[in-house]
Amino acid sequence: MTDSIAVATRDQDSPVEGNISTAYLAVLIDYLRPYGLDLATLPGGSALLQAAQDAIVMPVHGWRELLHQVAQRLGQPDLGLRLGRSARLAHLGLLGYVLQSCGTLGAALERIQRYERLVNDINRLHWSLGGDEVVLRWGMERGRPGALVDECAIATLLQVTRQISGLHDAPVAVSFVNPAPADIAPYEEFFGITPRFAQDETRISFPALLLQMPLQHPDPHLLGLLEKQVDELLAQLPEEADFVQKVRRHMGQRLRQQHVSLAAIATDMHVSERTLHRRLQESGTNFRALWESTRQHLAEEYLRDHRLTLTEVSSLLGFSEQSAFTRSFRRWTGQGPKAWRSLH
Repeated sequence: MTDSIAVATRDQDSPVEGNISTAYLAVLIDYLRPYGLDLATLPGGSALLQAAQDAIVMPVHGWRELLHQVAQRLGQPDLGLRLGRSARLAHLGLLGYVLQSCGTLGAALERIQRYERLVNDINRLHWSLGGDEVVLRWGMERGRPGALVDECAIATLLQVTRQISGLHDAPVAVSFVNPAPADIAPYEEFFGITPRFAQDETRISFPALLLQMPLQHPDPHLLGLLEKQVDELLAQLPEEADFVQKVRRHMGQRLRQQHVSLAAIATDMHVSERTLHRRLQESGTNFRALWESTRQHLAEEYLRDHRLTLTEVSSLLGFSEQSAFTRSFRRWTGQGPKAWRSLH
């Protein structure tokens, strides 16, 4: 077993929550065909295929286990990268055609974020403009899916972007949270640059000018029709639990009192702290991650209202000092609140 596959084995032991699109199974099936391998004969493959008949997404831990089995069988520690490289728009179904019908790359990126849960509902995508670059970031709030899953997702995103734009320029930078593979050459060949590994978050950045670049097959009328169908698919996904939404509402209410804590929210919801923690964990999140995302969402909403000063926004969010708000907002988005407001 190679060192890289040994790392993938350790990845399997890392707790992770969330779902991933069953469309990846179609990518894997097509990839395995030249090897004469039937997905249904692989450990876990049959169960995922059965689940895919009635679902749009599948549990990420099952997908991770399947990728590990295939990587071992084929002796390909870079299987995730290979799969992403073989992905096609058709594999994404309706969503692929939505992206293709957008007018610009920026519009396609907005759709990727809007419909992200149809493709990857693990750690959420955050993107920001920093100077002359666009930065896409994924943290580790819901766990670490591992190198095979991460590399498949990032490579698929880049491959699809290249297909709808016709561009094959290298990104400005690519970073992964996972350790460096034994052989970095395939990564340099695919990305066109040397990625960084063992970083705090997964990132990919490219020139901001590309956001305005026209795509090859824009079709506003078709886009509108397809989006309605994709919205219907999105509605079929397991909802972010009603319990989570209730916690968000209580957080918003507590902000006015500047006292948001696990104990306080548990009291408001008439449950024990242990139950609150468990229910959030079952929904694929935790109190801190939910608090951070709720605060960020409210911050962005407040900043869009130009009647509010930055000091007022800071106070509304429960920060004792504007400098503390600025530091937090920069951590969330990669830019200060004043710069973010000017761009939105």
